This record gives sequence, C-alpha cells and structure tokens, in this order.
Amino acid sequence: RQHAMRRRYALISVVVTLFVAACASAPETRKNYNYDLGLSALAAADYINAIAQLQEAAKASPDDPEVWNALGLAYFGRGLPDRAIQSFRKAIELKSDYSEAWNNLGAVYLELGQYESALSSCQKALENILYAHPENAWFNIGMVYFNTGKYKEALDAFSRAVRINPNFCDARYQVGETWLQLGDAEKAVQAQRTVIQLCPDAVDPYLGAGIAYLKLGKRKTARQYFDKVIELAPESAQANDARRYLKLLR
Repeated sequence: RQHAMRRRYALISVVVTLFVAACASAPETRKNYNYDLGLSALAAADYINAIAQLQEAAKASPDDPEVWNALGLAYFGRGLPDRAIQSFRKAIELKSDYSEAWNNLGAVYLELGQYESALSSCQKALENILYAHPENAWFNIGMVYFNTGKYKEALDAFSRAVRINPNFCDARYQVGETWLQLGDAEKAVQAQRTVIQLCPDAVDPYLGAGIAYLKLGKRKTARQYFDKVIELAPESAQANDARRYLKLLR
C-alpha cells in the first residue's frame, strides 16, 4: 500500500486491490487469454497494456460484463473517464444488478465532480442485497456529501462504511475529516488516532490529527504529528502541507 491515502473514490477490481479501499473478487468463470493478461496488467498499473489486452478480450467475449468492468477500470486508470463510463455502462447493460460496475461508475462521476450522477450510481450499487462490499458504495456516497458540504449526511455514510468494514482506514479517516468540518476537533483526533493504529504507515491521518490538535490549541502535539508526516513521506503533497503548518507554528 502506498503511504498516501489521498483518494476521492473507492473502486472495485475484478481480481486484486488496485485502488485504495477497493476489494478483490476472483473470477468465477473461465476467462480468455487476453482477459487474464489484462488483469495482470491492471494489477501492475500498466494501463496501456491492460487496455490493449482487455479490448481484445471484449472482442472475444462481448457479452461478458466482467470484461467490460475490467476495461472500465483500465480506462479510468489511464485517465480516460469518458471511455470508462462507456465500459461500465456496457457492463451494467449486460448485468443490470452488477453492483461493482455501478459503484465504479459512481466513482468516475465522483472524480469528475458530477455528484448527482455519482450519488444515483452508488445508490444503485446498494440495491443488490448480494453486493459483497457495500462499504465502498457508502464511502463514495460519503464523498459526494462531503464534497458538497453536507457533512452530517457524509458522516452517516462514512460511519456506515466503517460499521460494515471496521478496518476501512479511508472511511475512518474521512470520519475524522468530517468531524473537523462539523467543528468537533476532539472527535476528529479520536478518529485519526484510530486510523493510525490500523494503518500506521498512512500519511493522511497524521496530518489530519495534527490539524485537529492545532484546532484544540495543542501546538506541541500538533508539531509532533506534522513531523511524522514528513518522516513517513518527505516528498509527498501531505509533507508540503505539514511544512506549511510547521512554519506557522514557529
């Protein structure tokens, strides 16, 4: 796992965890050669090769929704959201209750700032009671509300994700961020300290805790958390943020 937790969505992969908070599911049926190669390329974040292989797989198995879902992930990883949307919609056309594809579609809309479409897509994902990882859809719903300033609704969605998967560090981190937006720095600190216990190498919760401690007037403790951010990931955007806060504390 990368040190940084800066993500704005939770995507579901068909084989391995490719994105933060994404949960894996092994293919249940036979897959052709290009599909297997495409999945391997996805796992390696080799999106150009993944697209090439999965396009061939889609030609060989045009009625397989998992192929189209995987192709959507490859397009999105490559920074081609419009094509990702087309692929996820094709997967849904072939399997209307395909929760993973609905959630992935919502994640693309979320990244594009199309919040109404993101919300409706993730809600569709939750309609299937057999959806194996509803915490991902709840997380994305939480991000929609968080990004639109509906913090109470965001807190409810992130909390639902945590109840489903207590080890969902990204959701716990967002709980802390939301408490901070709601003006409760004490609860923000508690949430971020929990994330640090679960994911000690993640950078964002240290930064979040530092900011919350600063809000509480605990400057020395805040400084310790900002220093930890720089220690963990000195070249990261979070470290740059931490340095700015440390400069203010001098």
